[in-house]
Amino acid sequence: MKVSVTACFKNDFHPFDCGGNPPCTLLENGTVLTKQPGLYGRDYFLIFGKLKVPRSCYRSEYEAGVMPLDAMANLPDRCYSYLLQEWMNICNIRDSFKESQISLNKLLGLEISQSRFEVISRESAINYDLMLNHD
Repeated sequence: MKVSVTACFKNDFHPFDCGGNPPCTLLENGTVLTKQPGLYGRDYFLIFGKLKVPRSCYRSEYEAGVMPLDAMANLPDRCYSYLLQEWMNICNIRDSFKESQISLNKLLGLEISQSRFEVISRESAINYDLMLNHD
């Protein structure tokens, strides 16, 4: 029996961002951002599959859009869950990027390109170096 990932996690995000958020928000620098109409989807890959997360967007004429749900739900910068990124890195340490891609995609039923394994590995190394050199 195949269960939809979206159906499983739909209610997890609903309380955070059901479209009923306030009509505007204020940045730390005093800029007022206005809520944009509708919800903006973000593809998010979990070890269970791919999920589209609906989010409200706030913006002004001169500011990039801000999605409060990303911070509230602690979503990573990339579209891959923290656990999936960790598994990608573990595979990358053991095997080539191509072998890692084949293994993890087959195991989890995902379609993640080899280049994404390379990017995740590179960013993890940079973040690790920053953490070690942080005073």
